[in-house]
Amino acid sequence: MRPLLEALAWWGALTVGYLAVVSSVSLTEVLVGTGAAAAGAVAALAARRVLTPDTPERHGRSPVRPGALALLPVRIVEDTVRVLWSPQGVWGEIRVGRGAQGAVTLVVSASPGAYVGAVDPEHGRLVVHRTGGRTSALEKRMVGGA
Repeated sequence: MRPLLEALAWWGALTVGYLAVVSSVSLTEVLVGTGAAAAGAVAALAARRVLTPDTPERHGRSPVRPGALALLPVRIVEDTVRVLWSPQGVWGEIRVGRGAQGAVTLVVSASPGAYVGAVDPEHGRLVVHRTGGRTSALEKRMVGGA
């Protein structure tokens, strides 16, 4: 029942969002909007299943620790400046729990100063290229080090 309610919530929100940005609401726009929203709802459910591990200790909860996403905008600005003035970097690694690699890879790679170059899912290890050469506060918060 929960996946159905989640899909309906996504479908409704995406339909309303689409119809809010069209210049005139017509039958064609409603049909296109509801169809596109249905595809978006399916994609949202699939993404949540991939990014949220289904392990007993984390059932249904995001592997990204609370507060980590608040650091992302600051990290993006810092990394953009760093990349523009000093583009070289070093390789390092992050250890994360099994099943968390997808979400951590997505968030870490969203910043221009770091990206995940390899994933070892059996050992929960991500190989990360960093322009700053050190583990950021964002990375520490995501893996529970800060």
